[in-house]
Amino acid sequence: SSIIVDVNLIMGAPEGQLLAGIGDTISKYTALNDWKLDAEKNGSHIDDFAYMISKMAFNSICYNEEKSIKSKSFIKVLTQALVMGGLAMEIAGNSRPSSGSEHLFCHSLEENFADQVYVPHGIAVAMGSVPACIFQERNIGKIKRIIHEYNIPVKPSAWKVTEDIFIQAWQQASGTRADRYTILNQTELSDSRLAEL
Repeated sequence: SSIIVDVNLIMGAPEGQLLAGIGDTISKYTALNDWKLDAEKNGSHIDDFAYMISKMAFNSICYNEEKSIKSKSFIKVLTQALVMGGLAMEIAGNSRPSSGSEHLFCHSLEENFADQVYVPHGIAVAMGSVPACIFQERNIGKIKRIIHEYNIPVKPSAWKVTEDIFIQAWQQASGTRADRYTILNQTELSDSRLAEL
C-alpha cells in the first residue's frame, strides 16, 4: 500500500492547520520520554522500531532548515513527519509513541473545559509539551526553538485559557487516561507551581 499526498493542495491549507501539524510533531519529544518512564516503572514494552520512527519524525522538524511553512520542501517534511507518527503508533499497537502527558493536558482541556475554551489539537499538545518537558526535567531548548522559529501560538492567554483553567486542566489531566503512566504520576501539581508556569 502507499500514501499519495497532494503537496499543492496542502500548501493552500490555512496556516493554523500547518502550525497545528508542527505542534503535534513537537509533542513526540515528551511523549517518548513518558513511554520510557512507563517502561521503567511498570515494565511495559517499548517497541524500539516504533520509538525510532517517532523520534525521526520529531527530529525531521527539529533539524529542518526550511522555515517557510508554505514552501513545497517544508510541506514534504511535515507530511512525512505526520505519516511517520501514525506509522509508529501502528507498529506499537497503541498511541504511546506520539501521546504522553502533553496529550493528557489536551484531553483535559477538551473534556473538562470545552464550553469555555477551544484550542486546536496540535496547538494544545504543543502548549502542553512545554510544562511536560519541565516536569520531566529535560532540556527544553529544542521545543522552545521550534515554537519560536515557526511562531506557534502556545501562550495560554492567546486562546482564553485562564490561569485557573490551566491549573485545573493539568490537575485533572492524568484522570483522562487513568491507565496511562506518565510524568504526571510523580509530579507535584500544586496551584502555586502551575500558576508560575
